[in-house]
Amino acid sequence: MLKNAYLNEKPEKELLKSRLKEQEDLLFVNQNKIKDNKLPVVVLIEGWGTAGKGTLIGNVINNIDPRFYKVATFDMPTDLEKRKPFLCRYFEALPEAGKFRFYNTGWMNEIVMSRLDGSMPNSLYEKRIASIRRFERQL
Repeated sequence: MLKNAYLNEKPEKELLKSRLKEQEDLLFVNQNKIKDNKLPVVVLIEGWGTAGKGTLIGNVINNIDPRFYKVATFDMPTDLEKRKPFLCRYFEALPEAGKFRFYNTGWMNEIVMSRLDGSMPNSLYEKRIASIRRFERQL
């Protein structure tokens, strides 16, 4: 698929602006449908630090009614959070019906960072992956 991409060809600025406007309008329409149908929506943005996750979220929320979204950020868990089940803080941040919750990093970031620094044994890693699978099925 990538070998068919034309990476050197950039669309004209006016074309990009018109496409962006179309998508912003569509986002507004869909936001109202989500609200009217009382659907909770989780938007999970993952990436390395300084990858632009916050900027991306900011660009999206500029086009959403601020009454219907919240942004949740997650650092590495505190000592108090470590005493609770692994996914508790993510579960507690889930949106209510008809609203959006943007997660600036999610549950996988914690596992990846712990694996990279060597602080998570393989047995705990396997348990957490199984917990994540169950959690995501429930979503």
